[in-house]
Amino acid sequence: MNQVNETIRGCHQNILRSLKDLSGAVVADAEGMHSLRLIGFLRHKLLPHMRSEEDHLYPLVDAFVARYDMSVGGTMAIDHQFVERQISPIDERIRTARLHSARDSESRTVRRELERLLVELSTILTLHLRTEEQVYLSVLRHYAGDEVGSEMRRRIQHVYGECDANSMSMGAAL
Repeated sequence: MNQVNETIRGCHQNILRSLKDLSGAVVADAEGMHSLRLIGFLRHKLLPHMRSEEDHLYPLVDAFVARYDMSVGGTMAIDHQFVERQISPIDERIRTARLHSARDSESRTVRRELERLLVELSTILTLHLRTEEQVYLSVLRHYAGDEVGSEMRRRIQHVYGECDANSMSMGAAL
């Protein structure tokens, strides 16, 4: 179970680090290449990771807690929906900032809105990942016990196997 904990936490740290680095770079220079990397990361790294969790990991956890009339996956999927809804407004603000870079007052307004959206995304994602780590891992330890075995390891590898620092880095998002 310790290896599972380390794998999940390592992946989550890489996601948060990439989001923080890319968000900071975009806020500093919304017209630059960082904006394309941020949108690439969100659409092609973060969203597929979340969908993979919903498809492979959440059903496993829910199967273990179903006998207690609990559903953990449903509440976690709500966070995923919020994150997914945040991506289009972020993309729109980046496009607007790039188009209106010559107009200082409008550009400042768009950048402030972009920064607010990125802070919201970072906040919900941080909360979501911490909840996954604390609740999911606790549920797996408590309810699953030895039942998890190779099936959990297979699903964890599927969901988190490509979630190393290199695959979640700024350059890999393009």
